[in-house]
Amino acid sequence: MSYSQKNRIARQVSRNRSQVNAQRFRLRLLICCGVMIMSAISFYGKGQINPVTGKTQRVDMTVEEEITLGLQSATSMGPLSNNRQATAHVKRIGRQLIAKLNETNKNVNRPTPYPFQFHLLDAPQTVNAFALPGGQIFVTTGLYRQLEHNRYMSNTQTDFDGRLAGVLGHEIGHVIERHAAQRLAKSNFIQGAFSGFDVFDESNSMNRINSQTRGTKMAADAADWFINLQYSRADELASDGWGVQLMAKAGYNPTHMIEVIDILESSASGSQPIEFLSTHPRPPNRRQYIENIILENSLSGTLNKLR
Repeated sequence: MSYSQKNRIARQVSRNRSQVNAQRFRLRLLICCGVMIMSAISFYGKGQINPVTGKTQRVDMTVEEEITLGLQSATSMGPLSNNRQATAHVKRIGRQLIAKLNETNKNVNRPTPYPFQFHLLDAPQTVNAFALPGGQIFVTTGLYRQLEHNRYMSNTQTDFDGRLAGVLGHEIGHVIERHAAQRLAKSNFIQGAFSGFDVFDESNSMNRINSQTRGTKMAADAADWFINLQYSRADELASDGWGVQLMAKAGYNPTHMIEVIDILESSASGSQPIEFLSTHPRPPNRRQYIENIILENSLSGTLNKLR
């Protein structure tokens, strides 16, 4: 075979290979777009009516599933405090807030579906509070002690009760607003959308099963982090709003919630880690937002009888 014939064959093979690669690229692009479209359809089709607020939300589970998940997860949160007096204190304040929530919802025919339970975790080195889906709410002994005494503030029992009510009211707000279920739905949407880019990975199928493409995973993680951060800040303000309203209805002065913020931020400058500030991102206008809600409640007459 002459050199010119070999050259023609090589060019033909090259053209064929280019055509095949182009066809593969178009197919992968089509699959990628299909996966992203299906993820978007799935996400935007998950609208549910919030049983407490009446708002339509995009969530990834039913109320019953939230309750089940919360109960299952509660057992793995860590050991509970053996301080019976402190535990009873947390439960008492929490139940007072829930009683007012149920009373209000009964008037508007929106019964609270969540079986709220309040727990004190034996974690003296951790300053945090959090709510699991379905109404399981936890306060660490580290945060409990911070709320009990601060050298820059008045520390009467009334002050202590009010600060604790602020923390618990805030966490109740997270449950009511179904923030955990919303974040799960958004996370699944982002992961599903970015999974479409896996079709561009030229590695073999076994490698794709064992590990995702590094660039795809980093992009998905970054997008997930960004969206969660934005919504987490909005979630914080929404939960603050519920906290103020529940405190006022239960007779606690909602200005104690601002004291809680001051205590946490002043403590963060020390050596003790303040996990609450990392799990609950602080919006820059948080104090002003709380003050505005307090003013609104004051004008409506809710703050007439406060502890």
